[in-house]
Amino acid sequence: MTRIPVNPELLTWARERAGLDTRALAGRFPKLSEWEAGELQPTLRQLEDFARAVHVAV
Repeated sequence: MTRIPVNPELLTWARERAGLDTRALAGRFPKLSEWEAGELQPTLRQLEDFARAVHVAV
């Protein structure tokens, strides 16, 4: 499973821009807090799913 290096600030920006908090996405992305803290990177599939959920392009 390949992890994609993503700037955690971009993930936070995209989530906030969509008007969502981490609780709203926790069921679908249980590791979101770790992604935003820079502790873990998402896989390509997770990143694509996240982008769709917050309405941004990858």
